[in-house]
Amino acid sequence: MKKRAENEVNAMKVGLSLNDNQAVLLGTVLQQFYSQMSRIHMVNNSAGARKRYMQEVYQEREKRIFEILDDAQRSSYLRHMEMRKARVVNDSATKHIRKSFITD
Repeated sequence: MKKRAENEVNAMKVGLSLNDNQAVLLGTVLQQFYSQMSRIHMVNNSAGARKRYMQEVYQEREKRIFEILDDAQRSSYLRHMEMRKARVVNDSATKHIRKSFITD
């Protein structure tokens, strides 16, 4: 968990030109995020409750990240997240098409 947060901070530090203080704050936010996400899977709640809680934790993460970044960094972060989202959607669509092609 800690290593995953460190890797993400290092990538964001370069990509967003974070200063050392921002990197430390971001590392704390990400460590807390990954800790909360791992605890979600240990709780024996319904899938719907887990999904809602994961969304709340993710929204809190994004809010705290935005508090750390300045305007230019926020803009760059949002562009990166949109590209990442598009890539996930494309990958999912491609897998679905391949799967349906193979099973049809």
